[in-house]
Amino acid sequence: MYASCLLFLNIEEYIFFSFVIVQVNLIHQLRANRKQLVNMKLVILQV
Repeated sequence: MYASCLLFLNIEEYIFFSFVIVQVNLIHQLRANRKQLVNMKLVILQV
């Protein structure tokens, strides 16, 4: 269904949506990395 929707989009819209998806993925990765860093700091403080 998602792929068939993309067929109707313009190339520019497709590029825009793919860019937005990449940005969202990067933000989620940064948040996950930040949580890992905080957990590592807590572990270091406990030791």
